[in-house]
Amino acid sequence: MSYYHELNLTREPFSNSPDPDFFYRTQDRVECLNLMEVHIRLKRGLCVLLGDIGTGKTTLCRQLLIEMQGDDMLESYLLLDPQFRSNKEFLQSLHAMIVGNDGHDLSELQLKEGLKNTLFNLTQKQGKTVVLLIDEGQRLRHDGIELLRELLNYETNSSKLLQIVVFAQNEFQEALHSYANFADRISTLLHIGPFVFRETIEMIQFRIRETQKNPGKMRLFSFGALHAIHKYSEGYPRKIVTLCHQALLQILIDNQSKVTAGTIRKITRKRQLAKKHNFRFAYAAAIVLVFALSAWFLNNSFSFFQSEESTKSATAVIEPSVVAPAAGPDQQPVSTVALETAPPPGKVAKDAVHRSLPLPEALGDITLPQSISLGGLIAQIYGADRKSYRREMLINNPGIHQSQMLQAGTELHFPPILQTPGSAFKGLFWVELDSQPSLQGACNVLLQNREVDLPVALLASFTPSKGLRFSIVTKQVYVTESVALETLQSLPDVLRTKAKIVRNWGEHAILYTTPDAWPREAGQSSAALDNSDSAS
Repeated sequence: MSYYHELNLTREPFSNSPDPDFFYRTQDRVECLNLMEVHIRLKRGLCVLLGDIGTGKTTLCRQLLIEMQGDDMLESYLLLDPQFRSNKEFLQSLHAMIVGNDGHDLSELQLKEGLKNTLFNLTQKQGKTVVLLIDEGQRLRHDGIELLRELLNYETNSSKLLQIVVFAQNEFQEALHSYANFADRISTLLHIGPFVFRETIEMIQFRIRETQKNPGKMRLFSFGALHAIHKYSEGYPRKIVTLCHQALLQILIDNQSKVTAGTIRKITRKRQLAKKHNFRFAYAAAIVLVFALSAWFLNNSFSFFQSEESTKSATAVIEPSVVAPAAGPDQQPVSTVALETAPPPGKVAKDAVHRSLPLPEALGDITLPQSISLGGLIAQIYGADRKSYRREMLINNPGIHQSQMLQAGTELHFPPILQTPGSAFKGLFWVELDSQPSLQGACNVLLQNREVDLPVALLASFTPSKGLRFSIVTKQVYVTESVALETLQSLPDVLRTKAKIVRNWGEHAILYTTPDAWPREAGQSSAALDNSDSAS
C-alpha cells in the first residue's frame, strides 16, 4: 500500500513531476506568468525565462501551456528537449508539430518554406497566435539558435508570425553573449529564484492541503522541520519536494506521526554519508587504475631491455631503491607516518567525547501555552530583548510582527542567536531549580514557577557529550559558593528537592543565554569576577 494512505493523504503530495494541481503561486511566479502572457498576446517574438536548476522552470512552463490551452485563438506547442543532432532534424521536428508531418523527403529550404506558409495561414487568415514553448533551452546548439533566429524573421509589418518562449538555466545567458543577433531579438527577459522561508512553508502546507482527506486533521510537519527543510534545500522547490517526500517515508519507517527537525537532519546525514561513500569508491578506483597503469608501464619498460648488459644496468639502478636491509631479530618495522600523525591515547579519548554531538542548529520550537509579547518572550529565552535578537526572530518566524502580542497556541522557532563559551564564566556559581531536555518543557516549567515569589530565568547550554540542556535557574549569578548555598537553602520545599548548585558548565560548554543581560545582581557578579581577574 502506498505510504500516503497511512498519513491521511489521498495521493502523493510531493511528486517531482510538474503536476499543475501543485503549482504554488508565489508573487514572482504569478508575475512571470502574467508578463509571458502579455508578451505572447502582443506578439513580441522572443521571451526568455532563466533560473537555477530546481527553481521550477518546467513547472512554470507547463502552467503557461495549460493556461493557453483554454483559449481557442492560441495555437501552442511544447518542445521538451531542443538538442538535435542536426539543423534538419530540428526543422523536421518543428514541421511535424506545426505543419502536421515531418517532411522527411523535403530539403531544409522546403521545410522552412512549409513552416512559413503554415504560420502565415494560421496567423493572418485564421487570426490565431502561434506559440512555441521550449524547455531546457540551455541545451540548444549553435545551429538550433541560428534556426530560431531565422524563424523570428518571419513577420508582418505589425507582428511576428511565431511567438517563442525559452525556459533555460542561467548558463544560457552566457551563451547569449556569443549570439548577439539572437540576443537582440529578446523582447522580454525574466528570472526566477528560490523561495524565501515564508514561501517554503506555504508551498508545503499548500501541497498537504491539496492531498489530505480531512484538511487540518493531521499536522505532518513541525515548525522546526519546516525551518530545517528551508535551510537544507536553500529554498529550491525541487529540493524541497524531494526532502519532504523522503521525510514522510522516514517517519513511517520510524513509526512517527510528524516530521521534526531531527527527521530532516537524519535524512541529510544519510545523504552526506552516501556522498562520502561514492567519493571513496571513486578515489579507490582511481588508485587501482594508477597502480594498473604503473604495472603495465613497468612491465613494458622491462621488456624493452632484452640484452644482458641492459638488464644488469637496469638492475643496478633499481636495486638500491627497492631492496631494504634485513631487520635484526630484535628490530621491529616502524611506521614514521603513524608516529607523526597519531595523537597520544588520552588525547584521542578526550577528543572523541567532545566531538560526539554536533552543535545544534536551533534551540527548538515551542507552542505558546499562553499569550505573551514578543519582547517578553525573547527576554525569557535569550536573557534580554535586543533589536538584533528581534531581527533574528522575525527572520526565522516570518508569520509574526515586530510589535505583535503573541497569542496562545502560536508556534515559534528559536535559533541559536548568541553563543558564549562556558569558560567565559569560569568561577561563577548558579542555583539550578530544574533541567529539561527540550525548550518546550523548560518554558512550561518556567511558567509554573511564576507562582513562586522568586526571580527565575531560563539558561540554554550545550555540551558535546550531553547536547542541549535547558536549565531553570535563579535570576542571579554568584561569585562564592557560600552565597549560592544560602539561596538554595532558602528555597521553598517544592523547589529545594530538585535544586542544586552548578559551578561552571564544562570546559567545552556553550551558553545561548547571556547572564550579563540579566538584572543588576548578575551584572555585578560578572563585574566582580572581571575585577578580581584583572587585579590578579
